[in-house]
Order: sequence, then C-alpha cells, then structure tokens
Amino acid sequence: LATKKRTAVVTLGRACSRWVYALILAATYAEIVLGVVLSVIPALSLVSLATIAMAVAATRKLFRVYDDPVGVVPVCGMTIGIHLITGLLLALGDGLSGLVG
Repeated sequence: LATKKRTAVVTLGRACSRWVYALILAATYAEIVLGVVLSVIPALSLVSLATIAMAVAATRKLFRVYDDPVGVVPVCGMTIGIHLITGLLLALGDGLSGLVG
C-alpha cells in the first residue's frame, strides 16, 4: 500500500485473486456455452472454446507463481492472448454462421 493503489488484487490478496481469475475465465466459457444452448448466439460460436487449453495453462501457471510479481508477468501476456483469440474466434463463428445459416 506504499503506492496507495487499491486494485482488486491488493484488496483481495494474491491467494484469493488467483481463484477469482480462474472463476472469471471459467465463467467466460460457460457463458458462451449457455449462449448457444439458449440460442442467443449461433452454434458456430463454440469455435471460441478452442482457447480453453490456453486458459487452463494460464491458470495453472498463475497458481504456481501467484506470489511472485515477476513470475506473474507472463500470465498477463497469456491473458491478453486468451482474450484476443477468444474474441476473434467468437466473431468468426458468428460471422460464418451468417454465411452458412
């Protein structure tokens, strides 16, 4: 708190924050599946689930290095990649469903 920052990680603590990270990633994929099941988004959007392996790898790494600020840096990069690729695949699945549907 020497820098007076009040981020979620500072407030919750590192150990708790890693669980929140895992839950947020899991909720992302659950929401995609639920969206397809409820016919809110097209079935081709399920292609975005291809990034689950990346999310599992990032989460596993975070659980190993959560207490090492330098060790967490690669997880930040992995998270950016997960968000970028999942979003692109979600858009691709939606766009392709418009072409074939």
